Amino acid sequence: MISSCVSKKIVNGNLPDADMISILKVGKDDKNTVVELLGEPSFRGSLGDNSYYYVGTLSSKIAFLNPSIQEQYVLELKFDKKSLLKNIFFYDESSSTEVAMSSLETK
Repeated sequence: MISSCVSKKIVNGNLPDADMISILKVGKDDKNTVVELLGEPSFRGSLGDNSYYYVGTLSSKIAFLNPSIQEQYVLELKFDKKSLLKNIFFYDESSSTEVAMSSLETK
């Protein structure tokens, strides 16, 4: 009975290991190499954003309560027009911005 109230850790997403990220070489590796090393990204940039994004979250959950996010990370890999790795950015929760959701609904 008591064990059901113990906090569970839940890991979601596809955030690659730091050792794998350190293997990447800016200006040398391309999109194919990145996918071979890190796997498919969580999502790809759109509308001219030539980037791959890997997202991971660590949440905790107690019994039947909704999970609460403890840590959240985003790895952004930017590519140039020739699909070569241009920059690597790492964002954590401190880099996030609150976005107000609209109450309007689409009919």
